[in-house]
Amino acid sequence: MTENTNTNILIITAHPSSTGFTHKIAVAYKQGAEKKGYKVEVLDLYKTDLKQGYFCFEYDDQNICDKELATRKIMQDKIMLANEIVFVAPMWWGTVPAIMKNWIDMNFTSHFSHKYVDGKLVKMLHEKSARVYMTSDAPAFVYWFAFNPYARIFSFNLFDFVGMKNNGIKLFGNFRKRTEEEKEKYLESIREEASK
Repeated sequence: MTENTNTNILIITAHPSSTGFTHKIAVAYKQGAEKKGYKVEVLDLYKTDLKQGYFCFEYDDQNICDKELATRKIMQDKIMLANEIVFVAPMWWGTVPAIMKNWIDMNFTSHFSHKYVDGKLVKMLHEKSARVYMTSDAPAFVYWFAFNPYARIFSFNLFDFVGMKNNGIKLFGNFRKRTEEEKEKYLESIREEASK
């Protein structure tokens, strides 16, 4: 991320509990980035008025279709304004919560984030960067035995596909056994990363 007071950062967080640690991660990243002069928006997918239904190609009700397309346009505008997109979520069943996966499905669409020209993939978000912070009750090393699913979800299946630079994917594992001091140290490291 280059130092620029006009740089916009979009933080996408997904945890249904208002006391979820992922919200603290989002706030810590926002604090660090704003300290550096960046403009930051935190989009809580469980709290936003812009909630999106599941992806559908065919709608029986044109009003529903129009509403979904209007909301998608707003979300895609947010993505386009952002120089960096930060995903913050808990690890559930080896992946992100369904609401975050749906947000990706709904908004990283063909001809917006990528397209095919003469059978070749054109990556359309190559001027942007992204990073991920995830939490898990299991120790982080467990996921290495599962072939690092969070790296597949984001790095290979999203960032690489649309051309976004990967600024890092971090998992804060063994969460329930962490002390408050360890959690605060982790948040402080996130503030430092955001301010670079």
